[in-house]
Amino acid sequence: MSGAPPADWIFFTAAAAAVILFRVRRRDAERPYRVPAYPWTPLLFILPSAAFVVNTLVERPEQAGAGLALLVAGVPVYAVFARRRRRR
Repeated sequence: MSGAPPADWIFFTAAAAAVILFRVRRRDAERPYRVPAYPWTPLLFILPSAAFVVNTLVERPEQAGAGLALLVAGVPVYAVFARRRRRR
């Protein structure tokens, strides 16, 4: 398979979705950078990248499963660091 692994595409899609989410949740936040043609630009990225992730899940479930397992394995590590940060 050429290009980025499916697990990477999950992050790429989430990052583009975060642009929209943060702009909706924090309407009054300072915008030091404007996204050209917002919200169409992130949406035009989210749709095909999400389709790529779904296609990989369907066409190559073993590869997609391995990528998802790797992502899920990071959740406990994140939880430990987040808990430590809250204690400070």
